[in-house]
Amino acid sequence: MADDGDPFTKDIAKWLTAPETLAMAEASKGQFAGQFLNERLKGGLLIAVASKTSRSVGKASATMRTEPQKISSALWHHRTDDSFWRTGDVQFKVRDPRSIGHSTNVWCYDIRFDPVVIEAMFPAAPAQEREQPPAPAPLAEPEVKGPPVSDAALAAWYAAYKLAYTGADDTEAKAMESAKGCFPGKSFSRDAVRALRGARSRGRKAKAAK
Repeated sequence: MADDGDPFTKDIAKWLTAPETLAMAEASKGQFAGQFLNERLKGGLLIAVASKTSRSVGKASATMRTEPQKISSALWHHRTDDSFWRTGDVQFKVRDPRSIGHSTNVWCYDIRFDPVVIEAMFPAAPAQEREQPPAPAPLAEPEVKGPPVSDAALAAWYAAYKLAYTGADDTEAKAMESAKGCFPGKSFSRDAVRALRGARSRGRKAKAAK
């Protein structure tokens, strides 16, 4: 019992099937998609159109209609199965309260939904931004080229440095870092620092003279 009256005249060949509609709803509503759609069918907020319908009253033979028919919202309160969203077909059984055991059976096949309506109801989620490649590591800052540090100043720095860093703490990398911090914007050579550090006792100790 699709809506009585003139057949539905729009071409529904390219409309969404029930499984396609459910898939779009699931992308938005998850496990509650079926319930969401069912309530809107019952309330008339969502219109379904059957490609073919069949109807029987009581024990009479069913009458087939091969033209598309809009399904009344009232019918969705009388659905007899839960497989509709997977199969696209549905049966309704409407009981006549005036007659015990008397009912009208309606079968709707290949039910379709207007894609414009469904897309408006479930807007496509914006495409996820592609993962941006990590930014390249910044190039090491070139050694500052500025006025050269005098030998006397470098010697004074080293005198203070070796008081602060002794033993394992005294490394070439630590010495260079300390010198750069002491003389910002000025230039000095690694060889000059090495020369100062080389003044301390290094390598094997000389054997004592017999």
